[in-house]
Amino acid sequence: MALHWIVALLILGSYTSVYFRHWFTAKATPANLTAIQIHIACGISIGTFVVLRLAWRLLNRPPALPAGPAWEHLAARLSHGLLYILMIAMPLSGYGATKRQSAYLGFVPPFPNSAAYKWLVTDTLGISWSAWEKSLDLVHYVSGAYLIWPLVLIHTAAALYHQFGKRNGLLRRMWF
Repeated sequence: MALHWIVALLILGSYTSVYFRHWFTAKATPANLTAIQIHIACGISIGTFVVLRLAWRLLNRPPALPAGPAWEHLAARLSHGLLYILMIAMPLSGYGATKRQSAYLGFVPPFPNSAAYKWLVTDTLGISWSAWEKSLDLVHYVSGAYLIWPLVLIHTAAALYHQFGKRNGLLRRMWF
């Protein structure tokens, strides 16, 4: 439960900071640079906590789904699976498409300076930085702007429906 709510707050922080940056700051201003650093810190943290969530999920059985028709259980599994995919793809594509001069948070090396970049992009795929960055930027932008929000809304609406429509105590189970 704690990992669920931590990731939810980090996603909110990531989006708040990036929208603040785009809507309310001018390029290269201190506020703009602070907002992008917050966005990056949230993204790296999301990636870290999602890995922890997946490890927890592999080692512990999830609670049983509330009683309901098979299509609801399938929809829940599919939407959770897609959310997990996006919660992994977003931090990876954001990290992989950003060419920074210094380490993230002081200890995560910029992707172009990493061994993974040399092995994957230059040695294995044999493509230029600009081609690599363009494709990952597209994944990051499309996922962030068009995919994750509908899934979050569906996830939230389903939780509220179960709590207040079906009255099966779903939200109580997800609270501490």
